[in-house]
Amino acid sequence: MRRLIVITIVISTLIASCTLQDTPKLKEGVWRGELAVQDKWTPFIFEVKTMENDSVAVVLRNGDERVELSNVTFSNDSVTIPIEAYDAFIRAKLNGKNLEGRFLKNYIENDQGVPFRAEFNQTDRFPVVSNPSEIRIDGKWDIHFVDEKNDTTRNVGVFKTDNNTVTGSVLTNAGDLRFLEGN
Repeated sequence: MRRLIVITIVISTLIASCTLQDTPKLKEGVWRGELAVQDKWTPFIFEVKTMENDSVAVVLRNGDERVELSNVTFSNDSVTIPIEAYDAFIRAKLNGKNLEGRFLKNYIENDQGVPFRAEFNQTDRFPVVSNPSEIRIDGKWDIHFVDEKNDTTRNVGVFKTDNNTVTGSVLTNAGDLRFLEGN
C-alpha cells in the first residue's frame, strides 16, 4: 500500500510539472510590416486586436482605409494571416516583438512567395523627415501612365498634404486607385 501511495505521488508530481506550452500570440497594438518587392521593402501598418470571442484579427491600415483580416491562426511558434481579397496569406514565425515569414498566394503550387517581416510598436510607415519639403502638391494633377509599349493613359491625381504626410488617389477610367500615402 505504501508503495502504491509513493507511486501515485510521483506520477501526480510528474503530471503536475508537465505543462502545455502556450501557443504564442501576437501582441495587441500597432505593427509595421514590410514586403520585399523587386528588391525593395514596401512598408505597411497593421493593428492586432483581440475580438470578443478571444480570436485575433489583423486590421490593415492604408491611409483612411481599414481592412479587417479574420481567421488568424497559430501553430507552435508561427502565425497564419489569411488575406482573402488577394487569395493569399502571410505565414510568419513569431519571435517576441518580431515576425518573419512570407506572403504566399493560395493555389500556386511550390509558391516561394514574397519575404515578409514586421516589428511591434512601430507606428511610422515611413521614416520621419527632419526637414520637410516646402513643396506642396495639394490639388488635382494630370498624370500620364506610360506602359512598356510607350502607350500613354491620362489619369487624374488628387492629393492633400497634412503635417508632412501626403495622401491621395489616382482616378482612372477603370476606377479609383485609392488611399495612397507617403511623406
